[in-house]
Amino acid sequence: MKVSFIVVLYKTPKKEVERIREEIKSFALKNYKLLFIDNTRINRGYAGAINKGIKLSKKYNPDVYVIANDDISLKNINCDELFEASEYFDIWGFSLKQFKEMRYGGEIDKFRLSGGLISKKPNKRFVPVDFVSGSLMFIKKDVIKKIGLLDESYFLYYEEVDYCTRAKQQGFKIGIDSKLVYEHYEVSGRNDLKEFYLKKNRLKYLLKYGSFKQKIYEVIRAPKTFIENKNSTSFNFISLNLSSFINRVLNFFLFLILLRVLAVENYGIYTLVWAHINIFSPIADFGTTTYGIVKLPVDSKDKYNHFYSLRFVAGIFAVVTTILAAFLLKLNYLLISFIILTSPIIISNAISGSYLIILSLKNKQYLSSVVSVVFNIILLLVLSLVLFITKSITFLFVSIALLYIGYAFINYFLSRKEFPDFTFKFQYSIWRTIAEKSFVYVLISLFAGLYFRLDLYLLNFLKNSEAVGIYSAGYKFFEAFIFIAGSYSLSTLPTLTKLYKSSKKIFIWKVKRDLLLMAILGFAISFASFMVAPYVLPIFLNNSYLPSVAVFRIVIFALPAIFATTVLLNFLYILKRAYIVVYIFIGQTIINFALNYAFIPKYSFFASSYITLFGEILTLLISMILFIKYLKYENRY
Repeated sequence: MKVSFIVVLYKTPKKEVERIREEIKSFALKNYKLLFIDNTRINRGYAGAINKGIKLSKKYNPDVYVIANDDISLKNINCDELFEASEYFDIWGFSLKQFKEMRYGGEIDKFRLSGGLISKKPNKRFVPVDFVSGSLMFIKKDVIKKIGLLDESYFLYYEEVDYCTRAKQQGFKIGIDSKLVYEHYEVSGRNDLKEFYLKKNRLKYLLKYGSFKQKIYEVIRAPKTFIENKNSTSFNFISLNLSSFINRVLNFFLFLILLRVLAVENYGIYTLVWAHINIFSPIADFGTTTYGIVKLPVDSKDKYNHFYSLRFVAGIFAVVTTILAAFLLKLNYLLISFIILTSPIIISNAISGSYLIILSLKNKQYLSSVVSVVFNIILLLVLSLVLFITKSITFLFVSIALLYIGYAFINYFLSRKEFPDFTFKFQYSIWRTIAEKSFVYVLISLFAGLYFRLDLYLLNFLKNSEAVGIYSAGYKFFEAFIFIAGSYSLSTLPTLTKLYKSSKKIFIWKVKRDLLLMAILGFAISFASFMVAPYVLPIFLNNSYLPSVAVFRIVIFALPAIFATTVLLNFLYILKRAYIVVYIFIGQTIINFALNYAFIPKYSFFASSYITLFGEILTLLISMILFIKYLKYENRY
């Protein structure tokens, strides 16, 4: 019997390659060929690597193809019994020892079409199964001749389930030899990328082979599936996206109420106060939310103390900076008093971010989502009541301050509940390390904030708060669509980051695809919004706000550029080129200031609207040039 062993490697140490070589050599087979398919540099996916090995082996014309992972051990297998299962099956495997537990082939859930390994020991040696583990598969050449190669679209996981299903449909027999046992070390463990592909490819398998009844059942069962996976990465990302969307909707409802109650100039004051608070808020976060979630080890309690302490101190510093900046910018005393009143919001956000970090360590981010949504519902109800009863902007800001102080205490007590051992700690070396890693993200947030809010300051300085109110109202309607870009980043950035490490080719393809899809989506929303705006927006506006419609119809065409730029900026973050993003926003801030300062005196908020559109297009062009340069560099090497 002629045998071809195909072993798929991925970042496999040389000593492991030699171990596998020696184990196969110890079988002392007369006619065999051993192929190592290295997937490290160009990751074709597991199925792609196997297919390459099969194609290379065809010249040898083997009777049996043996497919194997690089993290298995065959040392306990008796070579005399290696192919005894060939009398019973066309595709077969052995009993599998994994994490000190035994598995005996795989079975497919008849209701959900999900594949799982069998833990119950069979009563006989040769046992039919639905599929065998892809970590070690024996495939007769007749199977490959009739049904062809593995489906490479699965990339990772479920490719063996699909292949065995196709084989069974063609009349081939699938089973295991339960007497023989090999060990699978499963070096991938349970990671985010594995969870992503398992869920994605299970659905792919269901859509390919499932009946109409099975597909409907899966749709009906979706809420239960969602709850069952509450501690999974996907569940937490969905919950964060969902809570972000709900909060934006609630915020938009508050915006509509503000337009109904406040005069244009008062709404301008309200917008300026929030703009000023938000510019310096990144100092409080100091980039530690993202850095803490990604870098902080689960068991590092002492480090969490340093994170929480640093964020609290940074929050106080941000409040002081915010108030001092208000005086340095020579804002009027009414604006300064409102800024002082609402500045504790910065500390509140720092504490809520710390709560999110500790929940992330326990994979329970969904709790933070619930707390955030409940708070925003209360915020909407209380502020709406205050506005309708008092119609006073002063009472509005007093209420905001009190609510956010309460929110800070709630998040603090919830954090202590999750982490009762919290103590305030200061260690310069640790704080410095955190600052060095996260400082670039602080700069990005600061200059991005200046870039997006500088026009409000200049409108107030060169015109008045009424111009700010009109421009802000139009921009707010436009901003209602920007959450799509944020949701895209939140849901895809972790997956793309891992994909970049595993397969640059597929990573680039996904970036190109996302770039095209986001641009098309942006154009579709822009043109539709431009057409319906004159008929829809006046429903929510009184006569004093009507010029905001024209502002919206101008800035809405910045949406395709923002969507596409989001994809490209994420690309730069993944490539660890965040400092380039800093330079982009610094340049844009300077251009924004110069153009607004030159044209606002004559064209007021219309100048700011067109400059916003121009700025986003310019950012997209710069990002595209950087992306194209990267592609040329990759193609060269």
